Amino acid sequence: MNPSALMPTASRAAFYGLFVFIVAAIFLSVSALPAVQDVLARPLVGAIAFAATGLIDFFGGTIARDGNVLTDTATGATVHVTQACDGLGVFAVFAAMIVGLCRSVKTSLAAIATLFVAMQVFNLIRVIALFHLRSAAQDVYDVSHLFIMPWTTALIGWLIVWRVWARAR
Repeated sequence: MNPSALMPTASRAAFYGLFVFIVAAIFLSVSALPAVQDVLARPLVGAIAFAATGLIDFFGGTIARDGNVLTDTATGATVHVTQACDGLGVFAVFAAMIVGLCRSVKTSLAAIATLFVAMQVFNLIRVIALFHLRSAAQDVYDVSHLFIMPWTTALIGWLIVWRVWARAR
């Protein structure tokens, strides 16, 4: 095999460079800058906890919320909605992929907006599901929380990126 065939082309190099830059920028801004945490990450986590509480209560659940801690008042089981629940880290990876794949800024922004909304809707569903699992079956909760839900989040992101990639071709 010709070793030069393994070298990335200019467009691949540009994609990888842009990908690494965007992921690093989002990760560093969300994790290292208190202003970004105060304006984006913490309010997003609070909104997820608030919305989950409202939906669980609306459908007849027994729930109390203290900040970002959801408690089943019937069983005493609690779920802490933390910054890891906001999905911004996974969002950064997939947003970078979308930017690298899309040819136009308009398409990139539309795809990124779709990705963000889809991931937040799934995060809300995930928090509600984990809340009910925590109350009903701790062993199932542990497996779901550590293995099933992260993979499902990644799958949703991959499906949106795949759709963008398919349209870009």
